[in-house]
Amino acid sequence: MSSEAIIFSHLDKAIEEYAKALSLIEEAISNQSKPQILKLLLARDAVEEALPEKTQVSQDSIARLIELDGKLKSQGKAIATYGALAEWRESLHPPESSWWWFFLPPKIIDKRDRFDWLWDTLTTATLVLSSSFMIHTFQSFSVGGLGVLEVFSTIAQGAGIAIIGNGALTSDGKKKVKATLHRLNIPPYFYSEVTFCFSTLLLLGAYGLHSSLPHYWSQKYYEIGKKFYRQGNVKSAEYEYLKAINLNPDNANIRTDLGLLYESIDEMDQAITQYKHGLESKDFQSLNNISRIYIIKGDFVTAESLLRLGLQYVSNHQPNLQYKLYRNLGWALLQQKKYPEAEQELNKAIEIDKRFPNPEDKLPGAGMANCFLAETWESEGNKELAKKEWVYCQKFAKPEIFAEYKWFIEVGERDIAQYIDTSKIIQNPRFKPNLGEINKLPSQVNETP
Repeated sequence: MSSEAIIFSHLDKAIEEYAKALSLIEEAISNQSKPQILKLLLARDAVEEALPEKTQVSQDSIARLIELDGKLKSQGKAIATYGALAEWRESLHPPESSWWWFFLPPKIIDKRDRFDWLWDTLTTATLVLSSSFMIHTFQSFSVGGLGVLEVFSTIAQGAGIAIIGNGALTSDGKKKVKATLHRLNIPPYFYSEVTFCFSTLLLLGAYGLHSSLPHYWSQKYYEIGKKFYRQGNVKSAEYEYLKAINLNPDNANIRTDLGLLYESIDEMDQAITQYKHGLESKDFQSLNNISRIYIIKGDFVTAESLLRLGLQYVSNHQPNLQYKLYRNLGWALLQQKKYPEAEQELNKAIEIDKRFPNPEDKLPGAGMANCFLAETWESEGNKELAKKEWVYCQKFAKPEIFAEYKWFIEVGERDIAQYIDTSKIIQNPRFKPNLGEINKLPSQVNETP
């Protein structure tokens, strides 16, 4: 007998043994035993060993083998269920090409897991919302750079989204999450629900931080900005105001104070932009400050009209604003040479200013009413009262903006100007006033701005 005939004989015999073992499995249906299954898989191994180059095998043998393999695959789930394939693979180490050793049991879905698809969908939705809130929060905090607290909050949210997102959306992440939940003794059928709960907590945290932006965080930066401005540090004040506005752009108070800051460093266009936001919200501080800009620009009648309008609406419970309105109204009247009326309004401002006798309690712009009144007395020819008022002016005046300081030069009071407290307007390194007019002789300075 030739070697080729012997090979075919061994292959045919192996195929027959394979067919018998497979037939027993098919007959057993749900009563398949591990020995039967193991015998079948070993029989298939024997066929593989007896199978020479396929070009040397008869077409009938190949067809018979393909038919049997199809039947074997149809029994794959039963074999994986009733056999011990994992243990056998550890002992025999079959190659991956021996696919019959790698059948997988059918996936048994617990009735409690039938809504896992819904929980996973909700988890994805909450992560998307959390990411949206986090991005907006980061953008809001990012004006001028982030502080330690903001960095920590943003990183914490980002890390949470990354961890939960990886666990919910990737197969490797799901395995790690399941291992973690298993260590926490959480049943497998609750994995999707627990992941959704964690994502919901993250969403609540992201939303909580986001919703606090217009109120808590904005107010926090605003208060810091006001503190810097009272100290005369307008650069830091501007930085804090811009962060506050970025978080709450509709807050008229912040807009008005930022406009005041710009006005104090002679950036009138930027100041007007901020004041207009305040006027839209009926903020009378903005009305006062817009009026002051009209005085600086020489439109005294418009300034007077706006200031009188503001005084109709401001109550006695707003002494600082009342002081400014009376002071600027007196200034506008002084510029129109309406001296008796200017004297009357400036005295009202001075009476309010006297309620704050301590220099440290006085806000920027305090004492300027005394200066305007001194010029009023001088213009009326009352030198004695003017001299007395100039003393008070020099002692208490704290110009709030550069234009107020410039006024001393324009009226020829250089000796007083050099002693005036200018700490509120000179600490911004960007501030580079035009000193050309200041260096003019008094006779060369125009009577009005």
